[in-house]
Amino acid sequence: MTVRLPGEGRRRVAERLILLVDDEEPQRRVLAGFLRKAGYEVEAVGSADEALTVVSARTVDLVLTDLRMPGKTGVDLLDAVRGVNPEIPVVVMTAYGTVASAVDAMKRGAADYLGKPVDLDELEVLVTRTLERRALVSENRALREQVESRYRLAGLESGNARMQEAINMAAAPRPAGRPSSSTARAGRARSSSPAPSTTRARAAGGPSWR
Repeated sequence: MTVRLPGEGRRRVAERLILLVDDEEPQRRVLAGFLRKAGYEVEAVGSADEALTVVSARTVDLVLTDLRMPGKTGVDLLDAVRGVNPEIPVVVMTAYGTVASAVDAMKRGAADYLGKPVDLDELEVLVTRTLERRALVSENRALREQVESRYRLAGLESGNARMQEAINMAAAPRPAGRPSSSTARAGRARSSSPAPSTTRARAAGGPSWR
């Protein structure tokens, strides 16, 4: 069974929207400018309330937020974003460097954290890694949904334990370079087939090699 992902292929960098949240305008301007030069679309706001308005109105691929802000904090924003769409990764930035605050944010669902002042090279690597991870999760979910849908359309019940195992195996990404079971069986069949007989070739009038 061939399953094709909808919109196969990952979105281009320019199509990724990063929501940057920082109450310090100079810091916000520097980070937004850097990310735009890297090719991302950036929506930069100064508060958690503004950020939630953007999350509700647009398709956000990544939230990059300061941890300590007046009013609602970065952790408050993290909780709210996960309530709207738990698949949106949230990275928190903290100038205080406390392990406790970073660990707390990670426990509450943050994808990662950055220390401030932000190292721009580290920021670029972290953004790339986080977005790639999200793309893989989304693709695997879409693939699983397609596999389950096709089994249901074929009149098969995925609630059956053996059928569920088959669905899981079909939806699991195959390591690169590893042949499918059907390809492997075809290869074994070819290798076990006898070579053409030279006797039959001579009987058919073919040349006799000496």
